Amino acid sequence: MAKEFEMKLTGNWDFLAEIIDELETKEKANTLRAINRKILKDTILSDFKSAAPSTGIAKATKIMSGKKDKTAVVIGIEKNVDTYQAGWLEYGTEQRENESGANRGAITPKPFFRPVWDSGKDKVLKAVENDYGIYMQQILDKKVKANAKKIEKL
Repeated sequence: MAKEFEMKLTGNWDFLAEIIDELETKEKANTLRAINRKILKDTILSDFKSAAPSTGIAKATKIMSGKKDKTAVVIGIEKNVDTYQAGWLEYGTEQRENESGANRGAITPKPFFRPVWDSGKDKVLKAVENDYGIYMQQILDKKVKANAKKIEKL
């Protein structure tokens, strides 16, 4: 049986950077993404879900991986039949016409996500600044336990 080990990480950014630098490239991206995902989940995701204008949009509000940066995470809405109108509500629309030329009017923006981010971003930034080491510890402990289980099966 693999022995568990414990590391105590602090807010010392140089020390945290050294630990991250020791990881392989793919594992580094996965670890940073997991830490960033946990920070958003713990600090602000429930606020976004509470602000959603419908239960369909609230259920589809998720933390997703960034498209270009493999370590980035975003809070967004999964596209499905219940959520197509989310962008219209958040950003509004210009004057619209249907195919026959009938006026469908414009939708006035009623932002529900932007106010949550504006009021909650300091909470996220504070968690990054003060607690990144704690979040890193939790993610690395989880990875150690998962790897220990794999080793036990061998």
